[in-house]
Amino acid sequence: MSSGTNAIDITPTGKWTVPPELDSGPDATNITTKRVTISWSTPRTADSRVSYGTKSKSYFTEEPSNSDQTTLHENKHSKS
Repeated sequence: MSSGTNAIDITPTGKWTVPPELDSGPDATNITTKRVTISWSTPRTADSRVSYGTKSKSYFTEEPSNSDQTTLHENKHSKS
């Protein structure tokens, strides 16, 4: 008879390794030549970070963000 075990030792880190899916959005509102408000919702809490640019898949290095953990996200950005 064997006394071996198949025990697994995994300690959770408390961090997500993938971003949440979208429930809605992103929506762009209040658009001017220098400002925009981006809003979206997620099924679980997360911070609010936006990559943006003037062409698809060509983004600026700046990523406006808010570290508050929420499911309703809004990011207002101004470009000078």
